[in-house]
Amino acid sequence: MRISLARESMRILTLGSGEILKPGGANKFVVEINRELARLGHRCTVIVTGSTEGPRDEAYDGFRIIRVKSFSSTLLYGMNLNVCRYIKRHYAELDPDVVLIHGYHSLSSPLAALLFRKFIAKRVPIAFTPHYDPLARATRLGKAFGGVYDWAFGERILRMVDVVVADSDYEANNLSRILHVHGKLKTIPLGVDHLAQSPARSRSSKKRLLYLGYLLEYKGVQDIIRSLHELVFVRGVVDVELTIVGEGSFKQPLVREAENLKVNDFIKWRPFLSHSEYLQEMNNADILVHLSRSEAYGLIVAEALGMGIPAIVTKGTALEEFTKEPGCYGVDLPADPSKVADLILWIYQSRPQVGPFSRKIRQWNMVARDYERTFADLTNTI
Repeated sequence: MRISLARESMRILTLGSGEILKPGGANKFVVEINRELARLGHRCTVIVTGSTEGPRDEAYDGFRIIRVKSFSSTLLYGMNLNVCRYIKRHYAELDPDVVLIHGYHSLSSPLAALLFRKFIAKRVPIAFTPHYDPLARATRLGKAFGGVYDWAFGERILRMVDVVVADSDYEANNLSRILHVHGKLKTIPLGVDHLAQSPARSRSSKKRLLYLGYLLEYKGVQDIIRSLHELVFVRGVVDVELTIVGEGSFKQPLVREAENLKVNDFIKWRPFLSHSEYLQEMNNADILVHLSRSEAYGLIVAEALGMGIPAIVTKGTALEEFTKEPGCYGVDLPADPSKVADLILWIYQSRPQVGPFSRKIRQWNMVARDYERTFADLTNTI
């Protein structure tokens, strides 16, 4: 048995299911956790299983990114057999103390778990961060295949790994209820870049609303647009601007909705941004509005609150957990545009205090220490 203390250097191998330098909360998690673990002295390597972009091997902010390219992965629900071949061929060089398999919605995850359990002679502990959301399947194949995937692969992944780490109580409850995780489940909330708690910001001549994220039907951006219509044409609030930052398959229906409701002139559409531009948009906002039908965590809400920006979210998903934090307010699903409009006006007029926060909103270095302790505990069992 190898004895490992939390501060001893570990070789940590992460398998990510998509290009981790692209926008998205799950991708940010992989980058931030590996960056912070590397700062703590661990040797971190990320193998990207679903990317066709970027250099094959690069050093990035203290950790290593290896991209094992496979054009078939986009057609086969993320399955990349080349990853298995790569790991088998380079296992002696990688020699991980612990493996973190990241992302439930990809066939590369059960494939990787099977590889380490059945085809690698050396027993290595496996942690799994699923970011599991039963509604977060944007493609037609994902929606049609989702239930079958849960039955055929989901429970098998969970049986093969040593610990399953959920981002929220909502995700943990779904994992227990749908995938029957027992005895190996723990919750570690995600992190934020900044903790500013109600900074003093100058107000513009407009009420500035913000949505940041993928433009998918279940994200509820259409409800934000309907709430904007309520503000403009029912309440007569014309000094308002909604900035929608993001891309996705549901963008055109959203644009048509805005045109039909005659509010497109009050909307600024922006693609995904660089980190500095992203922070600028956040700093410019008066209120973040996030009306998703389902969310495993809701990192953008944590980041907004961490920067002192009030947020409106939907109840009944992981977003509801943020309503316990000062400055975050919840509405029932389906989101009623009239109630959302009332809440927007109340927040703008009353300027409520944002923070202080619970453990749910903290910076990434604290999250990394939780993972460090989890990994150290796993290595002690081998």
